[in-house]
Amino acid sequence: MATTADSTAFSTAVAAVRVGTSPDEAAEELLERLSLEERLGLLDGDLPFWQGLAEMMAEGYNRTPVPMGRIERLGIPGLLFSDGPRGVVVGASTAFPVSMARGATWDVELKERVGVAIGLEVRAQGGNFFGGVCINLPRHPAWGRSHRDGHPAAFPLGYGLSDTTFTLTELAVGAPDGGAFTATVTVTNTGSRAGRHVVQFYGLPIGAGEDFPTRVLLGFAAVDLAAGASASISVAASPRPLQRWMSDGFVPASPTAVIEAASYAGDPGAITAASELELT
Repeated sequence: MATTADSTAFSTAVAAVRVGTSPDEAAEELLERLSLEERLGLLDGDLPFWQGLAEMMAEGYNRTPVPMGRIERLGIPGLLFSDGPRGVVVGASTAFPVSMARGATWDVELKERVGVAIGLEVRAQGGNFFGGVCINLPRHPAWGRSHRDGHPAAFPLGYGLSDTTFTLTELAVGAPDGGAFTATVTVTNTGSRAGRHVVQFYGLPIGAGEDFPTRVLLGFAAVDLAAGASASISVAASPRPLQRWMSDGFVPASPTAVIEAASYAGDPGAITAASELELT
């Protein structure tokens, strides 16, 4: 890296953020120092197309982190990309179960642990940006995106595939307290064997308009039940998913919303609370 008067601009900005400067303010100051050509350079990758293609064909895909947005004049390292999402593609890294398989466990702590491990491996391989946001992957390590292969989903999103059956009754929603509210529902195992069920709670905004989702996930809870047993489960949920971003912050997308308990999105056996939740 060249040693100019501006070579430590990025490290200076990082140091300022660590002692309390707003990241947005530090980023804006760096942006102001970029030339027009440098700003335009942020719109694509740093490797020339034919050079990158030749390396991919000769050495393999993403064998080293792919650079983008490096500004040596200011010491900005840019993004060093590793694809995913089953684990770090670069080098000899761990291949974890794909995103959909991990999500199907409904184990948030496990997902956090996998995320930490992937982050450490990205750093160890010289990267700082990981392409692990995909949620539409089939359960096999050869990736492939379900919505592109022309086949309909075998089951709706969130379908539990339990070895028994369940019903939901007696959904009650408490009044919001400091923005959050509690939803409680009774789950009954109506099958002949023990099983685990994940209940999902959705909000259906009333009159939010066509530019807002008709149903949003607010929370979920799991319960293990013997055959014929029932249990009452509750979740503390935030109305934030029922809000939209405006110039002055988040505001409710609609005055009220219907709260729904279901086994999966679009479940015909879903039940709704007797009264609507006030959002304003």
